[in-house]
Amino acid sequence: MSYDKISRALLGISIFICGGLRIYLKLTAVDPSTGFYEGGGIIATLFLPLAGVFAAAMFLLGLLQHTYDPSLYCSLPMRLFALLTAVAAVPFAYEGVLSHLAALERMQLFHYGPVQLVLHLFIWGVGLLCTTIAPLVSVWFFLQTALRARGVYRFPAVSGALALFPLLWQAAYLLRTFMAYTAIRSVSDQMLSVLSMIFCIPFLLANGRVLGGIDAEKGLRQLVTFGRPFALLAICSAISTIAGALSGRMVEAAPSLFAGIFYLTLGCYAAAITWDCQPE
Repeated sequence: MSYDKISRALLGISIFICGGLRIYLKLTAVDPSTGFYEGGGIIATLFLPLAGVFAAAMFLLGLLQHTYDPSLYCSLPMRLFALLTAVAAVPFAYEGVLSHLAALERMQLFHYGPVQLVLHLFIWGVGLLCTTIAPLVSVWFFLQTALRARGVYRFPAVSGALALFPLLWQAAYLLRTFMAYTAIRSVSDQMLSVLSMIFCIPFLLANGRVLGGIDAEKGLRQLVTFGRPFALLAICSAISTIAGALSGRMVEAAPSLFAGIFYLTLGCYAAAITWDCQPE
């Protein structure tokens, strides 16, 4: 059995086991007022290490599988989840736009001197690029992926420059989320969310590299190496958020419902596109 076949089996098994355990813990053991575990026993203790072991195993198996077929078969599930990711990105991005506009209102620009004013406007402009422009272009990127990547093809399918915008958006979101989560008000949700986004950044980089035709053969290996651990962690984090919202157990500092839906579709997209990668 090849390393890739073992990795595929682990992906399916880990999503089933960890996803089920996470929903159980969210509905029965997480205190919605604090986000800390209030019960759950051995399951609460072992859940995150178990998910980490699965993710680490798939990461190592991806490194051990040296070569992949340079042509990628883009299946219907891959294209469907690309389309759903584009749709789910719209309300999630809208949240970021509202947050950024609220930050501008709080800046009180008339109280700053010329140098401070320029500095604050520059920071706000960088934020505008990361939280407004990059998400909008990301929607277009995933739409292009869904519409143009069909059947067995060689690259490129989309513009490599276009593929940088989802990476920029998620890198900025990771930084902002990590800074906001230093208060550790929702430990279980936050740790899982941050771990998934750490794998998200290199996955999106490899995804853009593959679809943009930039050394796609090497990019396919990176896509599988980072994509499968990201798929596991993103799906577990997302279904926890969605389950909490639907059951009225949402934690204030946890990711929003729209964030949960977006990462669920993006995690399923990662699982689908890495499943389409065939070892040589």
